Amino acid sequence: MEKSEMEKIAEDLMKVVNCMNNSSKDFVNVVCNDHRTLQQSAFRLFSNCIREWARQSENMSRYSDLRNEQTLKLSAKILKVLDEDDSHIPLI
Repeated sequence: MEKSEMEKIAEDLMKVVNCMNNSSKDFVNVVCNDHRTLQQSAFRLFSNCIREWARQSENMSRYSDLRNEQTLKLSAKILKVLDEDDSHIPLI
């Protein structure tokens, strides 16, 4: 089965973070200073990742170990803020 374009992009991103050595300055600079609509869409994408990690945090024994435990825990906390804010992130 052929991978979707989004799957290929996600895999490429994961390859980048695998060798990034916590030096994300250039990536952050591009994303945070690109077209404002694209920033909104990027945030929507990131918030969807946070929602999924928060869902996974409900079953830590299945979805986590010490390598990603903090990601799941923090995502659950962030999701509370997103939900409190009724965070619909529109595409304008």
